[in-house]
Amino acid sequence: NCISAAIWQPFPNVLSERNGCWNADAWGIYAYQGGLRLSVHQPSAKTVGFSSPIADNAEVTFDFTISRMRDRIDNAQIDVFVGFGASDTLPGAWVGVRKSTNGSTIYVVRGNYVTGQAEALAKYVGGDRVQLRLVRKGNFISVYLDGLAVSQDVPVPSDELGDRIWFGYQIPHNADVEMIIHTFEVTEY
Repeated sequence: NCISAAIWQPFPNVLSERNGCWNADAWGIYAYQGGLRLSVHQPSAKTVGFSSPIADNAEVTFDFTISRMRDRIDNAQIDVFVGFGASDTLPGAWVGVRKSTNGSTIYVVRGNYVTGQAEALAKYVGGDRVQLRLVRKGNFISVYLDGLAVSQDVPVPSDELGDRIWFGYQIPHNADVEMIIHTFEVTEY
């Protein structure tokens, strides 16, 4: 029950490895009951993540529960993301959960760190357990929330998709995130 160093690479590459597992305690990311626990309480802004090689045709499914996603300053944005990208940058195309800049609403969003654009796909009620599924077929991505399509066959340039799957977060200073990722599965076709 760990974040395997044989499968995942950290970004930035500043973590230590113990017994084949990454120690991501400083990032607030822990292996937890077969999944992951994010317990992030950061005094400074931080963007971190893990990536692993992935095929052009793949599906990523994760079930999660957010118990807290809070900032302590006005108009701060918090992202927890899963996406596709190159090995040396954050994901180009990503889907995740975002705390809005104007309050406590949490949205499921589709975005792109290359272009800086993001689009809300659905609202999320904190405390509920939900399943988010990304399906990549070549240069097209579809997104499902609890089995319902919220975005289908969206074309994404291949240079933004890259050859890796990403998981991570981007938070402002003085932000808190408490989240359990119950399952995180990657299936390649």
